[in-house]
Amino acid sequence: MDKLQVPKNLNVHELEKLVPSTDVKGFDKDKVHFVCQSIYRGMETLEDNYIHPDKTRRYFVPLHSEVLGKALGTNNYKALMQWMEAAKIIISDGSWHDGQVAQGYRLTDKYLFSEMVWKPVKYWFLKKKELADCFDHELYFQKAAVKGLKKWFKTKKLTINAREAYKINNAQLAVDIKNAQGNSAKIKKARLDADANRRKISAMVRGGYLFEQDRFGYRLHTAITQLPKKFRKLVTYDGESMVEVDISCSQLFFSNFIMTELHWMTPKNKNRTKNLQMIWNGVTIINNKYSNECTASIMCLKSFENSDSKGFGVSYFQKKTSQGTLYESIVDKLDSQNFLDKYPTYEEKRQYVKTVLLEQLYADPRKSKHKGLYMGENLLVWQCFSILYPNEAKLFELAKTAYYKDLCMLLQRIEATAILGYVCKRLLNEHPAVPIFTLHDCLVTTAGNEFLVRQIMEEEINQFMGMVPGMKIKEWNK
Repeated sequence: MDKLQVPKNLNVHELEKLVPSTDVKGFDKDKVHFVCQSIYRGMETLEDNYIHPDKTRRYFVPLHSEVLGKALGTNNYKALMQWMEAAKIIISDGSWHDGQVAQGYRLTDKYLFSEMVWKPVKYWFLKKKELADCFDHELYFQKAAVKGLKKWFKTKKLTINAREAYKINNAQLAVDIKNAQGNSAKIKKARLDADANRRKISAMVRGGYLFEQDRFGYRLHTAITQLPKKFRKLVTYDGESMVEVDISCSQLFFSNFIMTELHWMTPKNKNRTKNLQMIWNGVTIINNKYSNECTASIMCLKSFENSDSKGFGVSYFQKKTSQGTLYESIVDKLDSQNFLDKYPTYEEKRQYVKTVLLEQLYADPRKSKHKGLYMGENLLVWQCFSILYPNEAKLFELAKTAYYKDLCMLLQRIEATAILGYVCKRLLNEHPAVPIFTLHDCLVTTAGNEFLVRQIMEEEINQFMGMVPGMKIKEWNK
């Protein structure tokens, strides 16, 4: 790590004149730059809304004290972080849980929306490879499979056509600034997105591949998952083009797992496999404090089973999610009533329904910031879903009563169990020479291997779920 990413307008020497650093033992601008680099690296793992899975506020990323202490000095890092806050370089969220979630930090607006530049590192200790970033590298789930996947990120065979990627990024920035029509907030956001993309492209060029697993949903965040869709056509592995095997309607497909009472982590459940324990670990609704909500959800399931002589397993919901046509069923229903006339194409209607429905599933109607999802035309999406799939809608609402993020956590972990614990595990064991990269609910491989990957995905997901999802193959270079 010979260079660090820092805001272009950051001048540590000038800030020292305003906020003296005399109380910070071993103060050095390289250490300040290291903290900026760590925040930038953390931001690369964030989803499109820039919210970390363990945080609730935008742009904040957890920086682990153990690594900060190793890099900046065990007794000195706190003083340095306090100086950076006093100098208004960073802000802390003051929120952490010992052994679980570290305190979050973000750059202040002045530096967050600045261009990023690379600065050489003179402080020798910060050049150590193990201090490439300031994050916990602990693996939380299916550790053997995750370690096996990492081998595809250890060479520079995974590459991107940087020249074309930068051209696309610059063109998009110009379009976004034009569309902002002078709105300063939108212009700042456009520059932030473009700068984040430049860092991701640059990291792939240098072989600085991101590889992290979060404890929330056990998802892998890698150089592949962090790369925006518009750049994927420029990625190759050992000169081969890439192909994605995508599960249709994946989040709702995997929700079928919790439609069975035996898959709930209750005191009466004797089928407590390690996977089941990991899926439910830390989920609020199964805690004793929230036993009423858990009982209500289980009783809800039982009532579904009793109301269907064939059993819950052949529900309309299961059929539609297996076929990957659930969103289409809602579009068709709303479209027949002329509720989606503002969207000119069927694909745009489907995308709107999919986006809103998933946001509704993971939001809390009791929170003021989420109320817009349950008003106006958005409300029609949830009402339509509830009419077509009343049992499932009721269960989803009950599952969120203790904590609205429980459902999101569960579905991501069920997805991780299927993809990492079943599919990737088998591919690594039986086909160790086939490159595979996870894209959350999808797998990416090199051209020519996609049908093998699809076959194993179908077999292993069926083994885990008792049903096969609909799948699509997408060639990235097209």
